[in-house]
Amino acid sequence: MKYYTQLSLVSVLLSSSMPLVAGPLDPPTAPGSTNSYSIGDICNRLDTGAAGTQIPFTEPTAAPSSTGCTFNEVMSKVPAINANGALPGDVLAGQVFWGLISGNWGLQTGTATAGANVTGTDGNLVITIPDGLYSGSQTATANDTDLTAANIKNGVNFFGTTGTYTGIGGNVQDTSSGDAVVGEILNGKKAWVDGSEVTGTLATQTPTDTTVNQPAGHYNAFDLSTVDTDLTTANIKSGVTVFGVAGDSNVVDTSSGDAVAADIASGKKAWVDGSEITGTASGGGGSVALPKTGQTTCYDEAGATISCTGTGQDGDLQKGTAWPNPRFTDNTDGTVTDNLTGLIWLKDANCIQTNYSGFDNDGTAGDGKVTWQHALDFVAGINSGTYQNCGASKTDWRLPNRVELTSLINAEYKIPALSDAAGIAKWTEGDAFSDVQTNYYWSSSTAADNTDRAWLVNLGNGTVNFGFKTTTYYIWPVRGGQ
Repeated sequence: MKYYTQLSLVSVLLSSSMPLVAGPLDPPTAPGSTNSYSIGDICNRLDTGAAGTQIPFTEPTAAPSSTGCTFNEVMSKVPAINANGALPGDVLAGQVFWGLISGNWGLQTGTATAGANVTGTDGNLVITIPDGLYSGSQTATANDTDLTAANIKNGVNFFGTTGTYTGIGGNVQDTSSGDAVVGEILNGKKAWVDGSEVTGTLATQTPTDTTVNQPAGHYNAFDLSTVDTDLTTANIKSGVTVFGVAGDSNVVDTSSGDAVAADIASGKKAWVDGSEITGTASGGGGSVALPKTGQTTCYDEAGATISCTGTGQDGDLQKGTAWPNPRFTDNTDGTVTDNLTGLIWLKDANCIQTNYSGFDNDGTAGDGKVTWQHALDFVAGINSGTYQNCGASKTDWRLPNRVELTSLINAEYKIPALSDAAGIAKWTEGDAFSDVQTNYYWSSSTAADNTDRAWLVNLGNGTVNFGFKTTTYYIWPVRGGQ
């Protein structure tokens, strides 16, 4: 009789420690052909997950030989019950795994919920994370609507938000530097000081001219004339400034005056030694007092300097009204008063070039020299306010006549023929005039025998001449006088 055995089964039986139950040793029929895996396939599956290949069964033709993998090795590779194994709730829903826990052995399917991004409750520092499995791409975000750049100090970063308030004009401020108290804050006004809101009690006061001592408190801007109504230009001497108020050019010290009513033209008024005097002198047989020329030096025919004694020259006799000292007074308002004639001149002797060079398009543009008609036009523009920088806020300027312009000349000097403010030395820049030109200046007087020409006075050497009205010369506006 033949015995048919399957090699793989014999090997299992031989190596197994399980009890064997005897059956009939004589199979009724020979085993049919079948496909099956080898023990080697099983080991590979356990080691690497390899699929393996089923092969058909054939009757052995020889005794079995040693295999590559034993049942002991198979058992060592097969997982066993493990209390630390995963449960379905530990594995992401839908994912398949091999359960190692008793009661959950074998292939299992996970049921754990996949975690999603979480945003915390507004203003709550603690974030509650719901149950679930979270991958590396999920985030938990704290949420606070007050966490904005405007609420954080400039340059400070909270959770990725950089502050922008700088303490200049913003409402969110660090008030720790405040040190004011209620008595230093205007009454009823509120301020934040060192973290606290403070309401001020400082009273608002109004200055008065009825008392010297002003009460403590808050004062709006005011000038000193508010507390002393006598502080006005009209009450301050010419050339003097008191608390920023400049004196009136008409307010002068008259103590040097010595004229009497008979020395002053009838009906005319003058101030002499503090008193206003009305003249009584008749005009019929009267005379006009002419001033001295200023010349004190004498010369011979060759032009050499000689002693004046007995020469009969101007420098010897020095006839005329004596010059006052000072001869000129700077009124500090852009004007200078001639204390000899009473005429008031612009301090700047070339104001066109200084302030309105664009007006001058005659001859050499911008040098201040203009035609006679343009000279008259410019003075009219000063009075109308068009060229107010040359007007010292006055509107009665004029182009001087020939006699007025000649009155400036000091025959003792040249280049220029003009004295200093005191009247005792040659002019220098700013004493008392500025920008004096050693050239001809226009007068308003027309030459009678050549009416297309007008009289000129040369401040360089004191000469008087006339020139065509279409020629260009300097102008020196004047005001005042009779």
